[in-house]
Amino acid sequence: MPPLDEGTILFMPTTVPGPSVARIREVLRIPDEILAAFPEVETVWGTAGRAETATDPAGLDMIETTIALRPRSKWRDRMTAERLMAEIDEAVEEGAVVRVRPKMMTVVAIIAGLLPILWSAGTGASVMKRIAAPMVGGMVSGAMLTLIVIPAVYALWREWELSRRLESGPLREIGASVESSEAR
Repeated sequence: MPPLDEGTILFMPTTVPGPSVARIREVLRIPDEILAAFPEVETVWGTAGRAETATDPAGLDMIETTIALRPRSKWRDRMTAERLMAEIDEAVEEGAVVRVRPKMMTVVAIIAGLLPILWSAGTGASVMKRIAAPMVGGMVSGAMLTLIVIPAVYALWREWELSRRLESGPLREIGASVESSEAR
């Protein structure tokens, strides 16, 4: 389908399955604030979850953010739709990096506080080392799980789920009916 220029942009990020409502509020708030800062944007509103209909497969992890744009006469000089989309993509990606920074700073601060205990040699050091070592390991493994493993597994799972839906879902039936009508 060709891109349409109707004055709105639909931005649809997803999160990991099973987020809390409080987490979804935060995930909605941050990109909405980033997007609203663009002078070409009139309004931004995001929704999460699904309507109470049988035809809406969205879960709480699927977010829809609608960006209503101002008339082009109010855009910055030499701004095009393609350039605006590129700037929006860059800003949202930067916002995701900004959200990773507090997590990493927490991990680094805790590990930095535990390292002197791991290197200590005084009285009671053997007991303290046995306490600090699992804590450091937990912080490192937790950070790796959060930043690398869970997103990778989620991406693989989503790819598998989409391929399974395409193979057995209504799209396959539509494709089969189109092929049979073409054969006639």
